[in-house]
Amino acid sequence: MGETVFEFKVLDPEQRRGTGALDLAYWTYRIRASTTLSTYAQKDLEVVRRYSDFEWFRAQLCEAYPYCIVPPIPEKDVQGTLDKIVGSGSQSASRLRDYRQRALRKFLVRLGAHPRLHTSHLLKDFLEMNEDEWERKMKASAKNSEGFFTSSLGEGVNHAFTRQWNTSGAVAEAGAAYTRVVTNTNTTPQVWEETRLYIQQLEDSIKMLRERLQLLVDRRRNTSNALHEFGVAFEKVGEIERGIESTPLSNALIAVGQHSEQLFFIYSDYANEEMKQVVETLNYYCGMCAAVRETLRRVHNRSHYVESLRQHAAEVVAQKERALEKGGQAGRVARLESELAGLEDRLSTAKRELEAGETILKDELRRFHQEKQYDVKAILKNFAELQLKYAARMKETWESLRPTVEAVQFEGEGGGQGNALR
Repeated sequence: MGETVFEFKVLDPEQRRGTGALDLAYWTYRIRASTTLSTYAQKDLEVVRRYSDFEWFRAQLCEAYPYCIVPPIPEKDVQGTLDKIVGSGSQSASRLRDYRQRALRKFLVRLGAHPRLHTSHLLKDFLEMNEDEWERKMKASAKNSEGFFTSSLGEGVNHAFTRQWNTSGAVAEAGAAYTRVVTNTNTTPQVWEETRLYIQQLEDSIKMLRERLQLLVDRRRNTSNALHEFGVAFEKVGEIERGIESTPLSNALIAVGQHSEQLFFIYSDYANEEMKQVVETLNYYCGMCAAVRETLRRVHNRSHYVESLRQHAAEVVAQKERALEKGGQAGRVARLESELAGLEDRLSTAKRELEAGETILKDELRRFHQEKQYDVKAILKNFAELQLKYAARMKETWESLRPTVEAVQFEGEGGGQGNALR
C-alpha cells in the first residue's frame, strides 16, 4: 500500500479474575486503532482482547485467505522458545507480558499494511465488536465451521492431506527455485517444494542467529548482576576502611561501588534493548518463515487435490471405454458420462483457483522478500548503533571515576615503599 491506513496501539496488559470458582485469571490487551478506511463507521476504535482471541482471529484469516502469508502472533508456550527470549527468574513473567504486547502490536501493524488482509471483514469485526459480540462470533463459528479444506475443496482432500512433502532432492537448488518464484517465472510442483526447502533453511539459520544473540543478551544480564554484587562488595570494603578513618581511599572504594550500580543499569538496559530491537525481530521472522511454509503447504495440498481429480477423471474415462467395448451397458455409460462431466467441471474450477492462488502466493513471496531485506538491514543497523551507544555510556561512566581514584595519595607514594610493593 502506498499509504498507512491504520495506526495501532496495544496498551499495557491487564489481569482479570475468572468469573467461576475454578476459572483461572487471565490477561487482556486493550487495543486502540485509528483508520482512514471508509468502511469503518468510526475512525477511532478501542476493544479489549485476550491472547486466545488473537489465536482464533489469525486461524480464521488463514482459512479465509489460504494463499496469503498471514503474519505470526507470539508463541503461547513459555517453556520453549519464549522462555529463552524473556529469560527466567522473578522478572520473566513481566518480560513475557511486555514481549507479547509488542509482538501483538507488530502483528496488527503488519496486518494493517497488508494489501489484501487490511480490508478483511474479519479484521473489521476484530476491531469493532465488543467482547460479548466477539465471543458469540467465535462460538457460532465453532458450531458451524467444517474447516476451510473440507468445505471448499470437496472430496479428495483427505487424500491430499495424507501426502507428505518430498524432502529428498538437491538442497542447493532451493535458493534458485525461490529466485524463480519471486521473479515471477513459471513454477512447477518441484519449484514450490524447493522453495519450501529454502524457507526451511532460512528459518534454521535465523534461529541459529537468534540463539547466538540471545547468548549475548544473557551474558549482559549476568554481567549486570555481577556488577551489582561487585559494587556491593567494593562499597562494603570502603565502609570498613572509613570506619577506621575517612580517607580518599575509602571514598574512592565507596565511589567505585556506587558507580557499579550505574553500570548495573547500563548493562541491564543494554540487554533489554538488544532483546527488543534485535532478538525479537529475529523471532518474528522465525514466525514469518513458519507462516510461509504454512501457506506453501496449503498450495501443496491444493495441487495434490487437483491431481487427484485428474486421476479420478482418467479412471472414469477408462471405465467408460471398457463399458463401450463390452457393449450393452448404455445405462452404465450414461452414468459414467455424467460423473465425468461433474469431475471435469470440478477439475476446471480447481485448476483456475490453484492458478489464481499461485499468482497471489508469488506476490506474497515478493512482499516477504522485500520486507525481509528491509528488516534485516534494520537489525544490522540497530545492532551496530547499540554497541556504539552502550560502549560510549560505559566509557563515560568509568572515566567519571578517574578523578576520584587519582585523588588518592599516600605518604611516600612514588618512593621506595611504593616501588617495593609493585
